[in-house]
Amino acid sequence: MYDIEIWIDLVCLADQRNELLCTLFGNLTVPMQPRCGETIGFHQNKSSNFEFNIVSPIGIVKENSVRVEVEEVSHYATNDNGTVVWNTSIHSSEISVPTSADARQICEFLSSQYGLEIDPYGANRLEA
Repeated sequence: MYDIEIWIDLVCLADQRNELLCTLFGNLTVPMQPRCGETIGFHQNKSSNFEFNIVSPIGIVKENSVRVEVEEVSHYATNDNGTVVWNTSIHSSEISVPTSADARQICEFLSSQYGLEIDPYGANRLEA
C-alpha cells in the first residue's frame, strides 16, 4: 500500500473560461503508486445519494462519482525527529463544473467520504 497526498483543483466554467473555485487536498492510501496519465476514481458509498453536474468534453453530464487524471507525481522529504521521511504528492487534472452549487456538492462528497478538505491557504470562492 502507498500513502499519497493528492491535490485537485475545482473550477467553474464561466464565460467560456475556467475560474478556480478551490483546491481540495488530502491523504489517501492506494494499492499501487499512481503514475502520470492514470485515472483515480472516487465512487460514493451505496447508501449515499450525491448528484452533481460535471463539464466534460461532450458537455454537461450528471454524475455521482468523480474521476481525475494524474498529471504530476512528485516526491519530497521531511524530517521527523531526525528521521528522513519520503512523501509522494499527486497533482491531478481539474474537475470542471457548471455552477458553484455543483462544486459544493463535490466538496461535500469528497470531504465526507474520502477525507479531502479545501486548501485553507488557497483560493476558496465557495465561502458565502
